[in-house]
Amino acid sequence: MVKNLIIPAILLFSIFTSSCSTERMLAADFMDLEAPVAILVLPPGQLLKQNNKTFEIEGYDTLTPEQQVMQLREHSALLKYISDSRVVDGFYNTFVQHLAETNLQVFTPAYKEAFFAVTDKPAYILSIGQLQLEEYYEPVNESEICDNPNLVPDDIYLNAMALNAWIDIKNVKDTLNSLLLFGTDVITDAFSSSCRTYPFTGEVKYKMTRDLLEPNDVYAFSDVLGFRFSSFIYDYFMNHYIHVRMPEGQRPDAYYHYDPLNRAFLPANEKMRFEVIE
Repeated sequence: MVKNLIIPAILLFSIFTSSCSTERMLAADFMDLEAPVAILVLPPGQLLKQNNKTFEIEGYDTLTPEQQVMQLREHSALLKYISDSRVVDGFYNTFVQHLAETNLQVFTPAYKEAFFAVTDKPAYILSIGQLQLEEYYEPVNESEICDNPNLVPDDIYLNAMALNAWIDIKNVKDTLNSLLLFGTDVITDAFSSSCRTYPFTGEVKYKMTRDLLEPNDVYAFSDVLGFRFSSFIYDYFMNHYIHVRMPEGQRPDAYYHYDPLNRAFLPANEKMRFEVIE
């Protein structure tokens, strides 16, 4: 009975590797093309900031909307110190720079006339419609750090900052229809923790050391996300190329991500791609 399963298993593996090989070859073809797509990258407008720590403000629900905004700003640990232009410019510049290092033909608003003169390839307007910073607390579960979980406090929280981006893609030949993409990631306080035994008393105590988030951490984080999200945009065009050129009757097994740092081509998990909003 085991012998009868060997041939179907080999056949299944052969089909899988053949399909994956097709996708890899198509991805390689796309990366070898000279400027297969032209894109105009429009920068975001103002940076939106939101402090979600409303519970820290006494009588928050009784305040007017204007008072709520003022109090949330004053009670923020980081947002009130963040330079909007540094986040926006850092994200946008890194985003554009990385895309320009690929084989895509990239234009900024200063060169929009040249972009609209492109006629020999697909052309898209890519608008970073909105950037948003969200400040909140991230709970930490440390119950397994000590043999006795009762030594660990129940309410351990880290300062967290999420950067959200909404990106709209339009084909210049069909500006009535567009694709809205959403990407997000989070940075938190760094910390180390342990259960320490004091030799003279035999007492065991839980100890945590924090490295609190600072504005420079947020700026570096926005630069990193500019790079990462630009790679997601590259993936979008690469996967479109793969999809329309698969052999008749075949579909890609997955949505793929190309990791430019490690030169790796792999199926994308939810952390490696945008969420499609509409």
